[in-house]
Amino acid sequence: MVIRLYLIYELFRNNAELNRRDVSFFIYLPDRLPYRYTRNSEVKKGYKHQYSLQESSKYGEYIALLDKILIKYHGTHPVHNVNELRLLAEKFPNNIKLYTAEKNGRIEAGTVLFLQTGVVHTQYLANSDEGKKTGALDCLLDWLITDVYKDKNWFDFGMSCEQEGCYLNEGLAAQKEGFGARAVVHDFYRIELI
Repeated sequence: MVIRLYLIYELFRNNAELNRRDVSFFIYLPDRLPYRYTRNSEVKKGYKHQYSLQESSKYGEYIALLDKILIKYHGTHPVHNVNELRLLAEKFPNNIKLYTAEKNGRIEAGTVLFLQTGVVHTQYLANSDEGKKTGALDCLLDWLITDVYKDKNWFDFGMSCEQEGCYLNEGLAAQKEGFGARAVVHDFYRIELI
């Protein structure tokens, strides 16, 4: 922490300009906070619906679901297309994994995880309309947090900001906080180099 504060001080001394601030959410797994009541209810609902929770290789079906959701709610597409994501996962099989919640052979929710020593980072969280009604993503995330990656140090949900940090997606932030995640701020500075 001292080094980071010193760096911020040096940025100030060199006329660096803060030009973006994002909020990211994480869980410190060795000392997790309890889930909020509503999140716990959604987790229980998901388990009640008996989703098949698993590591998956169905990148095509998953990206199709994710793309549909991103277009519907944000008017955008995933950064990676299915071929790029599949290629990355093949090149880094120990670091990039897809996990899904399926019912009757159909993906209702999922996430791509980026794994590093001690850290699990979620990317591309997706939940179908049916999955939202039945807690699919909630039980999948609970399973990843409490079972699959319980021995890691950090479970990182990633950013909850849009529009270059100017807009906080409060619903997304609340979902992450519901799992006991807490916020950390990422600052972006611009400095003129001579």
